[in-house]
Amino acid sequence: MLHKNFLYRAALAAALLLAACTPAAATAPAPVTPGATAGRLPPYLSPTATITPLPPDPATATPLPLPSPTPRSHTVQAGEDMGGIAYQYGITVADLMAANPDADPHALSIGTVLVIPAAAPAEEGQEGAFSATPVAVNVGAVDCYPSAGGGAWCFVAVSNPGESSVESVTLSMQAAVEGSDPVFSQTAALLLDVLPSGATLPAAAYFSGLPSGALHGSAELLTSLPLADPTQRYLPAHLQDLRVEIQPGGLSARITATAALESSEGQAAQVWVAVTAYDAAGHIVAVRRWESSQPLGAGESLPVSLELYSLGAGIQRVEAQVEARP
Repeated sequence: MLHKNFLYRAALAAALLLAACTPAAATAPAPVTPGATAGRLPPYLSPTATITPLPPDPATATPLPLPSPTPRSHTVQAGEDMGGIAYQYGITVADLMAANPDADPHALSIGTVLVIPAAAPAEEGQEGAFSATPVAVNVGAVDCYPSAGGGAWCFVAVSNPGESSVESVTLSMQAAVEGSDPVFSQTAALLLDVLPSGATLPAAAYFSGLPSGALHGSAELLTSLPLADPTQRYLPAHLQDLRVEIQPGGLSARITATAALESSEGQAAQVWVAVTAYDAAGHIVAVRRWESSQPLGAGESLPVSLELYSLGAGIQRVEAQVEARP
């Protein structure tokens, strides 16, 4: 019995000794997050929640600057004056004069460049407002006559049937040769600025480079301004001792007269005399304008002398009219 217990204990001790000498099995290492210490999660800073800012208030529309009127200009042509130019652009004479303080309204030179101000909207019934429709005048038939060098002179009579005077009458005059396509056009003005009530004045236009052949002419009214009070810009004048000497055959006529002011006050810086010659059939055959070379004062007189030469039939009668401006 003692011998068995001893053997049992010896076997148990040998087994324990063998177990202690046997190496333990290797265990797989736990996966490690790159950059992290084994067994410790790396900290990760998440952004702190904040209120998302709203976009600023939508931009309000910035008003664009209004375009300023494009400055306009007008180059003075032969026969034009302040009244006709103002009418053409729908403005008043006062506005045109204010925009051109250095321009002499009574003696505009051809080629002068005038500034044209913007037209102000006219109120209903406002004085000085212009109408786009010219004052009615009667435009007669056009008479054309060939001249040396292939040109031609064309004349037309314009009469005023209204009760008031008109001014700045301009026309578009055309000339053509029978059998030829080109139609030549010119802008023409009356020989005087004012066309009194019941009066008749001529307009003339010269056409160059016309082919030979029978001439035909026509005219269309462009402008005609009402003139309620001529004394505002004109001085009343008349012709004294008018004498007309028509030469035999009527090919020429000599005219003499004396120009004088009707008022006892004032002075005219410009005096014009328009002379028109007609044949027996009433056609205009010659026109001419005499212009003073010196001023005319109250109580004074200016001698007028000129000659006319017919471009057509013989001269039968002659009419003369005078105009004075301060």
